[in-house]
Amino acid sequence: WTNFEFIDDEGKVNEVDALILSPAGLFLVEIKSRPGEVRGDAHTWTWRTEGREFSVDNPLLLTDRKAKRLASILRRQPAITKAKVRLPFIEPLVFLSATRLSCHLQDRARAGVVLRDSPGRADDDGIVKELSSGGRNAGQPSANTQQIKALAKALAEAGIRPSNKHRTVGEYRLLKLLREGESYQDWLGQHISVESVQRRVRIHTLASAQSADARQSRVRSAKREFEMLEGIEHSGILRCREYKESELGPALVFDHDPAALRLDHLMREHGARLSISQRLQLVREIAEVLSFAHGKRLYHRALAPQNVLIRGWPKGELRVQLMNWQAASRNADDPSTLHRTTGTKHVEDYVEDPGLVYLAPETAHAESGHNAELDVYSLGSLAYLVFSGQAPAEDLLSLQKLLRQGQGLQLTDVLDSCTPKLADLIRYATNPDINARYDHIEGFLDDLEAVEDELTTPDPEASVD
Repeated sequence: WTNFEFIDDEGKVNEVDALILSPAGLFLVEIKSRPGEVRGDAHTWTWRTEGREFSVDNPLLLTDRKAKRLASILRRQPAITKAKVRLPFIEPLVFLSATRLSCHLQDRARAGVVLRDSPGRADDDGIVKELSSGGRNAGQPSANTQQIKALAKALAEAGIRPSNKHRTVGEYRLLKLLREGESYQDWLGQHISVESVQRRVRIHTLASAQSADARQSRVRSAKREFEMLEGIEHSGILRCREYKESELGPALVFDHDPAALRLDHLMREHGARLSISQRLQLVREIAEVLSFAHGKRLYHRALAPQNVLIRGWPKGELRVQLMNWQAASRNADDPSTLHRTTGTKHVEDYVEDPGLVYLAPETAHAESGHNAELDVYSLGSLAYLVFSGQAPAEDLLSLQKLLRQGQGLQLTDVLDSCTPKLADLIRYATNPDINARYDHIEGFLDDLEAVEDELTTPDPEASVD
């Protein structure tokens, strides 16, 4: 079964390149045809094609979610339940199909990845070999005729259909999936009449299987995100242009710059090429955008590099845009706000796993009066990334250990050229004790100015008698 889509229990659109039943099992295959070189880890891949680098989230992550969602739907179909047959495990695979490809993925990054076949070679790990004898079902009996018929019928019962290339939201045709979150999908939208106009279209998905209360909660969440950014005009905050209703759920239409890079991708692809002035500029821009937002009583509360866009690379001046304000809080004492829009209590739900190490330790139970301190901590963590090129830690357990040992992130542990003032700036911003942290962005900016002087003031010339 090729080039089809299904709507899952959350109301999300899932596009599938191929679902293949073979003697070795049932495989959901995502095909990537980009040539060149590919490297990466379990979270992020970086392609190098014709001298240009391009980073993406590891496609196996989304492919695995699709496989689990499809299995959940198929198991409930009458063809499976009434026939009392076992649905084979749906194994996710990413097929790198380019003929001119050098794959340098290793260990966890290589899991679930297959290449073109190399017949006659002992180390052939191509797709045909995987479909023929690999997979979790290897060594198990092949699917019998009854299972095959039940699977085909279940796919029909589940409403599996050819991929819809003409889905629209308002005046925008949805071209491709950009990102997926807990309760939403971001799509690249192209204006139907003016094709040069592109937007990021965020759909807060609704599922027909959900209760009326659950569906209404999603609608409120979408409206809340729209209201959160209403009246906020700043070049450093991704602009939300309009709210739309759609068949999949309420949608928000944002500006979109196809050349913009996420901060984590910028650091991965080009971090080694950034000058000290550019690093300082990035940190200052993020801090100044947060300062503006806080002046409007708007607090992000879930700031991670996946929520920071960088524009202007490589030819222009770097410019920052903050996005993904779903977990934000906005207080009513801003005169432009008619009511208080409270932040969600489950901030972690709006941050992808690699981004959790950028959140303050108290995020899960922070009181509303400490929203500024949450953003200060994340700002310090982002500064750590910008200056070191590394995430604060591999996971939350490692982060907790680091914070306990050093009363904040220690940039000197990973950066030999770190100056005392820069080390203090990041350590104070990321102190796990909220009372020992900067209590507002302005304090961070004041000390950042001292760091800028320290790092950019030329050494005095030696005098010669």
